[in-house]
Amino acid sequence: ISYKERTKKLRIHDLKTGTTPASMKQLYIYAALFCMEYAIDPHAIDIELRIYQMDDIHIPNHFL
Repeated sequence: ISYKERTKKLRIHDLKTGTTPASMKQLYIYAALFCMEYAIDPHAIDIELRIYQMDDIHIPNHFL
């Protein structure tokens, strides 16, 4: 997890080592908890979520 106040960018990247397809839900929860903990409006920042698994990168094209 990385947050840069100057650019208003939250990055959450997660490495999954198993073969079961990963769910993006966990990263949505991490982003929500980060915003709640630091009183940041999630609509006022840029959020980048990524899952790295089995030589592939999963990036959601929208948020729930």
